Amino acid sequence: MHLRDWYDLTRLDHGILWGTAVVIGAGLAYRGFPPLKFVFLGFIIPVLIEVGIFALNDYIDIDSDILNKRTDRPLTRHAIPTQYPLYFSLAVLPVSIALGVLTGLKNPFLIVVAFIVLGILYNVKLKEFPLVKNLIMGLCIAAPLVGGNLLITNEILPVVMILSICAFTAGFGREVLKDMMDTLGDKSVGCTTFPILFGLRRSAILVSSLIGTAGIFILFPYFYPFDQIYYHDPFYLIPACATCALIIMCVYSLFKDTSRKNIQVLRKRTLHIIELGIITFITGALF
Repeated sequence: MHLRDWYDLTRLDHGILWGTAVVIGAGLAYRGFPPLKFVFLGFIIPVLIEVGIFALNDYIDIDSDILNKRTDRPLTRHAIPTQYPLYFSLAVLPVSIALGVLTGLKNPFLIVVAFIVLGILYNVKLKEFPLVKNLIMGLCIAAPLVGGNLLITNEILPVVMILSICAFTAGFGREVLKDMMDTLGDKSVGCTTFPILFGLRRSAILVSSLIGTAGIFILFPYFYPFDQIYYHDPFYLIPACATCALIIMCVYSLFKDTSRKNIQVLRKRTLHIIELGIITFITGALF
């Protein structure tokens, strides 16, 4: 059992992305670097929630992951004892709630509690329903941005909403890609997903539409004056176009090849799309 196994179990890179999204949402609302208290709590709370929920996910999904030959999951390769992820989740999730109290703010605390409840329900039951699980994962990527905004003000900025929509549609599409990759195991355990119901081709169309929508929305702040910081700002446009180019590459690759191996690659690229989208908004705010 190594640190790398725990990193794989918790998908810590996702947690770092969630935490960064909260800080960015707070920074956009604050119009600068937010207070250190909100930076610390805004980063660490979503990280703890993410690692707790994803560890619980692998504990519950071990049978399906074995059938899908998910050797990237530590439990399927017996790198971590089976019960450890459950104990880990039971340890870190209450800590995230306690830290949520320290914000001293009602709305962010309610988001913390809602996130945890939704994550547990997702792992236990909701993932069995087509598109519901995908919708929830999209919300899990978008909500940290709104939560960060709410740390500073109860008025949600239009630019935060735009970035949240981009994150939601890209996250939604990314989760459908995961379903396309896991059809064999999902069928074996009786889980009904969009690819199982409608096939890989229609799933590819849905994914392309979702991430394509993210590409359209990310260009809005440059062409429409939601926020003067981004309006006609070339330092925003350049990374925004790079994000759109990566989206086009993913869409082309998906229609060309729907093999499991290629979908695994595209799952990583769609995470890069989300990361690059966040960098785009940071660049626009700084320059």
